[in-house]
Amino acid sequence: MNNIKYVRLMGFRKFKDTTITFNEHLNIIVGENEAGKSTVVEAIEIVINQLYKNADKSIIKELINIEDYNDFKKHPSIENLPKIYIEVGLELDTSINSSTYSGIEYYDTDRKTNNTGISFKCEINDELKDIASNIISNGNIPYECYSFKWKTFAGTPYNSLIKPIKYLGINTSNIETNNTYNNYNKSLFNNKIQELDRVKAKGNYSEKIDKILEDEIFTIDENRKFGINRKKVILENIINIVEGGVPIENKGSGMENLIKTKMALEKKNNNDIISIEEPENHLSYNNLRKMIKEIEDREKSAQIIITTHSSMIVSSLNLKNVILLNNSIPKRFNELDDTVADYFNKSDNNKLLEFILSKRVILVEGNTEYILFPNFYEKINKSSIDKDNISIISVGGLGYKNFIYIAEILNKEMVVITDNDKNEEKIKEINDYNQKSTNIKIYTDQDKNRWTIEVCIYEDNKELLDRIIQVKDNAKYYFNGIDYGKTLGKMLNNKTDTAIKILNENIEIPNYIKGAMQWIKKLC
Repeated sequence: MNNIKYVRLMGFRKFKDTTITFNEHLNIIVGENEAGKSTVVEAIEIVINQLYKNADKSIIKELINIEDYNDFKKHPSIENLPKIYIEVGLELDTSINSSTYSGIEYYDTDRKTNNTGISFKCEINDELKDIASNIISNGNIPYECYSFKWKTFAGTPYNSLIKPIKYLGINTSNIETNNTYNNYNKSLFNNKIQELDRVKAKGNYSEKIDKILEDEIFTIDENRKFGINRKKVILENIINIVEGGVPIENKGSGMENLIKTKMALEKKNNNDIISIEEPENHLSYNNLRKMIKEIEDREKSAQIIITTHSSMIVSSLNLKNVILLNNSIPKRFNELDDTVADYFNKSDNNKLLEFILSKRVILVEGNTEYILFPNFYEKINKSSIDKDNISIISVGGLGYKNFIYIAEILNKEMVVITDNDKNEEKIKEINDYNQKSTNIKIYTDQDKNRWTIEVCIYEDNKELLDRIIQVKDNAKYYFNGIDYGKTLGKMLNNKTDTAIKILNENIEIPNYIKGAMQWIKKLC
């Protein structure tokens, strides 16, 4: 199967020098806003589809790395001019003459073996260096003196008209723009329709356009008449996709998104590589579910590259397929333990992506902690979790162990606050873990009789809570068949309501929670 093995980006937008390795089938790129997710897809478009081939050279200013730009401004010289180099390594099917694309013309200095791929280089044109020198003397970058060059690893010029792979990109983040829509139509048309049929269609189209004006005489004067601007009526520019007699862009953004993705994923359309930017845009929960199912069904027969902000996509399509971009550095989860990946896949945890992208985390077990802990943190540390870039994320029961596994891979700073569940073995296990871990600590009350947070809060605030928690005189408040008394019994049976009730009260915070809050504050 044809697929992209890796992309190397040098001096391109925010990437100084980064290599991203791809899985053969499915790749899910995540990261904060401006992390470079769309830039990676753009780089693939530039190399494979020769994006910007006919663009004005002023586009270079938007593409070059800002550090390279600033460095040139400090030390202007021909040698110090910003450059862009993008390399796409390929795995090609045996039916393709890979020798056309294989050789040692790739970036690595230790080029002893043949690799397969295509490269793009944007740098100063040697023939225009004299002109460029005059412009540089004024402290400016001579963009018009740059050249764009595409080459195969065999060292031969590359032409996207005879590209070795069929690539189709869908960008739902700006799905409403004509340019995005037309690019999709062109790519689908070129991938779906054989070259000979396309050539015939273009010829017939031109003849019929000419015939229209021959039949209808639009004269200006005896020497002049109206004609056709052929640059504006290229067949690929006006081609459209119609379903049931209605252009799909008229079906609403969500349906257009779903239909375009469904068509791209259909095997009969013969796409080798499909990129989908933010597929969750404009989609309801149910339609996003449908799209995820379409991707799952097509995963093994095409390479799919997704950029997303959706936890549902990340967890449903397997965490092992995720590539995290953090400060332009890619982190893959492909070696993640299968049981951990399966946990997130089955739990459909909507906090997973928030957890991955968070700088620091307080991981808690339920609503009580989630409601109370922002106030606890502020009271203990005289600061806020937002100011200190801390996320509070609630997970259930022993689920925190799976999050710890991810945190260890990411070297994330995290504190877990958990109940001891009357289990001395759990307390010992937690203490043993804390002895070995530096970035991650687990806090629980050391007294097994103080087995959950409601018990700890009640024990430390009996007088206050007996006064403010309203109970019925003759009622029994059993919890799991045990009578814990009226106040505590009601707290255990109404955890969320109780947490809201005591949110603004001046309660004494249990010591193990104080310790957790103080520990993570030290990392800020």
